[in-house]
Amino acid sequence: MDLHRADDDVVADDPFWSVVRRRHPDLTVVLLPEEPPDDRPPTPPDEARAHATRLAQAWAVLAPVLSAVPPPSVRWAVRDDGEALVLDKALPGAGPELLAATALLLGEAGWRLRPGSRGGAPRLDATDGHLELTGRSGAAATTLSLAAPAVRLPDDVRREVRDGLVALVAGGAS
Repeated sequence: MDLHRADDDVVADDPFWSVVRRRHPDLTVVLLPEEPPDDRPPTPPDEARAHATRLAQAWAVLAPVLSAVPPPSVRWAVRDDGEALVLDKALPGAGPELLAATALLLGEAGWRLRPGSRGGAPRLDATDGHLELTGRSGAAATTLSLAAPAVRLPDDVRREVRDGLVALVAGGAS
């Protein structure tokens, strides 16, 4: 990566950097080059819809140990290679027993399990080779996050795929 010292006139005219320069004359301001344009093609919408369906099916596997009300939240999470569709649910007071029951269900479904702990708090990481589950048990709640692979979609398709997953998990898959 080429680093270039910022032109002093550019820094002096900028409302933020001019104050930084005045308060810290010993600092060198460096401008990073622009990110190259992302020329990767978008993910085919049917592939993204298939990811959403797999998420709903995997969530349904966990239904015996999860409260259906409220359904999990559905969001897009930024990843290095795009955005991943994620189901999240926090269950207050569930404790590590929920992680053990989750591990049992996913293990029976053929998932690869990585139970453990961090700082004394139980955790569970699991994958079926496609989806990834992260479970954490803390003092206030046990949280489960189930993520699909990252995709690249236009805004309208991203909204449609998310809304479709919301309907799937609200309709009894959770």
